[in-house]
Amino acid sequence: MQRSLILCTLAAVLAVVLAPTVAQAASAKGYNTFEIPTTVDEAAKWYEANRAGVLKASNCRIVKDLGESQYQVQVNTPIGANQFVIKESRKDTTNDKDQKVTTYFQTYVRNVSGRTSACKVVIQFTETGEKTKFQMWMDITVSGRFVPQFAVQNVLNGCLSGCEAYVRENAF
Repeated sequence: MQRSLILCTLAAVLAVVLAPTVAQAASAKGYNTFEIPTTVDEAAKWYEANRAGVLKASNCRIVKDLGESQYQVQVNTPIGANQFVIKESRKDTTNDKDQKVTTYFQTYVRNVSGRTSACKVVIQFTETGEKTKFQMWMDITVSGRFVPQFAVQNVLNGCLSGCEAYVRENAF
């Protein structure tokens, strides 16, 4: 009887250990906003000239410019470096208050290495009179076994604060 119990327990442990594991993922979303003392047009011109610095300060270093607004980037996380391709687009509009708005969208295209499975960044400049409101939204998903949610959120929060510090120190 005791031998059967031991064998059953051993079989159950082996089934759990050897069974294929379903992929898990951790996602994080974040947002930051602050004002900079310039116009929307000047902010957009500055961003385009300093895109690599802004993204690097956001923990998204451009590894290679692939042309046609596509970039191979690297994001460093506690579980390793991830490289993937993003595509950037720009949209100029006005909001319901008839304020000028310039928005840059960075969307995930494909993975190169690492475990990033989705990423979206939106940077927006909105006219507010003598100043421009800088807004940044980020959404990232990291897939794989044992991905700690808090680690992904901490990396994202560091990206947002790093970007703000860079813009405040280096722009205008």
